[in-house]
Amino acid sequence: MTRPKVLLVDDEDPMLHSWTREFLRAGIGTWTAQTGREAAKVLVREQGDFDAVICDLNMPDGSGVDLFRFIQHEFPGLENRVVIVTGGATGRSEMDFLRSTTNPVMHKPFDFEELTRLVRDWAARRRLRAESVEN
Repeated sequence: MTRPKVLLVDDEDPMLHSWTREFLRAGIGTWTAQTGREAAKVLVREQGDFDAVICDLNMPDGSGVDLFRFIQHEFPGLENRVVIVTGGATGRSEMDFLRSTTNPVMHKPFDFEELTRLVRDWAARRRLRAESVEN
């Protein structure tokens, strides 16, 4: 079975290293980006083939909301597997998004085991759907 694949997006290098280490320990493949633009390039290069995208809400080159909208437009369906991570203070548009989204929102620091379970669940469901289409 293919191991789950996740894109991690955060402008804080220590956070990306920590998340990568934890996901690798859990047997989950990781790709990283420090900006929304960089994440968009990774998504295009990998053709949106991720089980989950874990994205910080506030980044200097655009918000996680901007990346979410890009995913919605370019990779329909993947937006349902985006987890928004926030450390606190946000602007009005981000607050409006947080109030309206049905996607998981995790506040730093968060329970990494819970996040790992979520990614594995999404990956398993995605594999089952792919297998049922093949058969």
